[in-house]
Amino acid sequence: MTVDRDDILFMMRFEELFRPSTEAKKFVWSEGLKALVEAGTFFDEYSLDSDERFYVNAVATYFERLGEFWRQGIVPDEIAMSWISVDMYWDLLGGILIQAREIFGAPGLWRDFEALAAAYSAAN
Repeated sequence: MTVDRDDILFMMRFEELFRPSTEAKKFVWSEGLKALVEAGTFFDEYSLDSDERFYVNAVATYFERLGEFWRQGIVPDEIAMSWISVDMYWDLLGGILIQAREIFGAPGLWRDFEALAAAYSAAN
């Protein structure tokens, strides 16, 4: 599939609607979060209504939506595999998101984000 003007316009609109805040991205890249992910204590540290949980959810939701649109063929491979380093974000958040599956009993939670990250890694 060749990327066309409509694909680019779609992605620009996607960014407008789903782009995580600067605060969310800063938190996801913070050393503090990295330590909690490594220790497996993120859910012990932050309550369901905390800003930090919201930040992680905002970033994960962005990539989950991107992955869903990619899986459905709405976002072409050429864009999905070059848009953002999805694999790096999965490396940062994957531990938390896999743990969330177990906590909430939702094995399909974040599956499109994970699949997109794996495809991105394989392609790059």
